[in-house]
Amino acid sequence: MSAEYQHCFAIADIDWLPSQDIDSFESSITTFLSHWNIEAVSVERRFDNKRLCRVAADSEWEERNQKIRTGLSSELQKEWRLDWSPADDTICAELNPGSENNIQWISLQSGPNFKIIEDQSGSFFNQIENKSFQCTACGLAIEQLDDPWFPRLLNGTTICQSVCNCGGKVNSASINFEPLDEVTTPKLSIWKTALFLDFGKDIPAFACQPIANRQFVSELENIFSAPIIEYGNWY
Repeated sequence: MSAEYQHCFAIADIDWLPSQDIDSFESSITTFLSHWNIEAVSVERRFDNKRLCRVAADSEWEERNQKIRTGLSSELQKEWRLDWSPADDTICAELNPGSENNIQWISLQSGPNFKIIEDQSGSFFNQIENKSFQCTACGLAIEQLDDPWFPRLLNGTTICQSVCNCGGKVNSASINFEPLDEVTTPKLSIWKTALFLDFGKDIPAFACQPIANRQFVSELENIFSAPIIEYGNWY
């Protein structure tokens, strides 16, 4: 099977939400990446019902169709997704000395809802759900949906709203992973905010392992003012 890989940095605090507006948040991440010799241009923003795109840093933002969000609940519309296009031949040598793998895309998703990793193909791990998402007010089991910001077919995640349609708070599910064929599984199953470095088919040797340069993680934790958990996502 042809697999692709993302290395992910998720905020360990499941209640964390950004305190900055989208412009400041995007700027702080762009500056952080540049500091680590990852030159990347912010090319897409998705928030509320909007999808804004541009081709270069000095280009104007243009609104594009966002059909994928048609009919979404108001809770799911509160999610952000930001995308950066790295310069050609951007490699991860600063993260893991000696690595020459190309970073092909960078994205960040943040919002109040639960995001859940799935191995859509069933080739890497089994997902074992010990407890489902449930509303604390009406007791309803809350369904996981395809994540419109990271479609399951492309990125292997689903999403579950954190507030029930009745207005009650939704308790997080409990989900474990079981590896297949000794493949390393993700060390995280549910998150709300994460930064993704997408390597596509140029899979790094450190796939599903912590990167060697811990300073990168430490500085990212300073930006978020929250602890970070790393995990690898196959899709």
